[in-house]
Amino acid sequence: MQNLNEKISLNSDSPHERRGFLKKLAGLAVASAAMGGFTNLFAKKTGSRNELTASFGYEDYIGSIAMFGGNFAPRNWALCNGQLLSIAQNTALFSILGTTFGGDGRVTFALPDMRGRVPVHAGTGTGLTTRDLGESSGLETVALIPDEMPYHNHTATLTAPGYTGAVTSKAFTGRGGTATNDPINNFPAPAPTGTNIYNSSSSGVMGSSDVTITQSTPGSVAINNSGSSQPHENMQPYLCVNFVICLVGTFPTRD
Repeated sequence: MQNLNEKISLNSDSPHERRGFLKKLAGLAVASAAMGGFTNLFAKKTGSRNELTASFGYEDYIGSIAMFGGNFAPRNWALCNGQLLSIAQNTALFSILGTTFGGDGRVTFALPDMRGRVPVHAGTGTGLTTRDLGESSGLETVALIPDEMPYHNHTATLTAPGYTGAVTSKAFTGRGGTATNDPINNFPAPAPTGTNIYNSSSSGVMGSSDVTITQSTPGSVAINNSGSSQPHENMQPYLCVNFVICLVGTFPTRD
């Protein structure tokens, strides 16, 4: 509340002082009207003097929210900590806030909870999404999902498959002949058994071989992961102060 205190004294035995008293009283009335009216007005008699003290000014609107640098809420104000208040004891404030910020609407209603939050004006700004009165949103930390990640690469590891093979030799075919390892005057044609690979008969046909290849271990491609999926801080630079809300003051009118 903005206010101004003034004390004037009257000596009832002096007509001059009575006129001065009335002039001062008139001045107080004019100043009071300009600033919203008297909020406190009392008189007392001290010895032979009558004293009149007036406090006048304007009060904050009930439901006003302000920032306060102290660690307490001033008189007629409360911290905006989301606490529940009694409707019966705060009817004026409840008629303004309702259950916008919580409460059952029968016995209690909640004050705004400004802890860890910044105020946002309600409505729909140009090119912005709609924000309703009492709505809260946002996170102090956030973990990105794949669609939100920038383009990046991952390393890949290739493991080649393993194979084993076997060759089965077939014997030569033909008439006659003697198997030998001597190539002179002989012909390549391995015998069905042993280590002889030549034959003395020119009518022999060199045998074929069966080759069998078997996969022993499968191949694979491994793509290595990057990062650890941990959330990161998502807060702007800030300075912590208290938000307080006016409980007692001037009731705001719509007109």
